[in-house]
Amino acid sequence: SRPDLWGPGGEIPPGYPAQLLHLVFSTTARHCEIRVIPTSAGARGFAHGSFRTMKYVENDPVVYMFQESVSLFLDRREHTEPFREVLKRLDQVALDEGDSRMVMSDLADEYDQAEENHSA
Repeated sequence: SRPDLWGPGGEIPPGYPAQLLHLVFSTTARHCEIRVIPTSAGARGFAHGSFRTMKYVENDPVVYMFQESVSLFLDRREHTEPFREVLKRLDQVALDEGDSRMVMSDLADEYDQAEENHSA
């Protein structure tokens, strides 16, 4: 099943199809990988909030956590390891890059058509 990504009242957020297509086109950049996590994967075990991992050649990885009112850098292995595990689990359940692009393209097309029908 597809989550309801439309706005209140079933309206499509303005510009949403264009934003999805922008993400699709962004994946052609060498440094950009976007993978969709199906709702069937559930959210269990992924609730660490927003974070970014940074890897370095000569140093251990660092995790940067960012929340609404606080940001935090973690550099000790015992603190970064849980985030590495989250990334491993996400990698296991996420669609591959090609399938993710297809889902985003299909959604953009579906929303674009719905937007046209709604405004007609």
